[in-house]
Amino acid sequence: NVNRPNFREEDRKRVLFKPGDAFVGYHSDAAATIVLRVCRSIGEMDLDGEGTEEKIFTESYRAILQCAAPDAVARLQASDLRDETSELWNEYFKKQNHSSLVDYLSTQLHEKPGSQFIQVTTHSRLLSGENFLQIEKRIGISTKFMSLHQFDTEQQFCALVSEFYSQTIDSDGVLIVLCDSGDLNGKLVACARYLVQEQRDDAFRKRQED
Repeated sequence: NVNRPNFREEDRKRVLFKPGDAFVGYHSDAAATIVLRVCRSIGEMDLDGEGTEEKIFTESYRAILQCAAPDAVARLQASDLRDETSELWNEYFKKQNHSSLVDYLSTQLHEKPGSQFIQVTTHSRLLSGENFLQIEKRIGISTKFMSLHQFDTEQQFCALVSEFYSQTIDSDGVLIVLCDSGDLNGKLVACARYLVQEQRDDAFRKRQED
């Protein structure tokens, strides 16, 4: 015989999942921010076109699904979205390729040309040297890897990032920056993200001036 635990009402409330438990980096304005970004990508000229609202909804739900944690998708069958489990599972794991980092990167890089900035949050262990070689071979693009913890100063980090962009400004290249314990190093990750974007923008600006 298996004894089921007798949860009290207050115990049930404790185990209810919130949006922040399902979506990485979720905040109260997340949905609105995504919709605004999608509208901008569509363009003002097309916002009044036929089927625009449905297109905005579809693209927005795909974008926020990109931020979902795998365990959240696995819990769909026990949620109010149980009837949509099959569709969302197929979109998340097969079309967006969240089951494998190398498949995800390959999809993003080859199906969405142009400069991209991607932040991946995972509970898996950090990549090893062998993983780096496999990724570079699979995506077929020159790839540079670095860890935030290898730098003693911000200037050292910026120098290497700047060097990467100066070398790949006229060619394809992928820069992967690693940081462990993201829950404990949130400020460090945010700072690194800002610095990488700053160095990228600076490189493109210099390229246009030339």
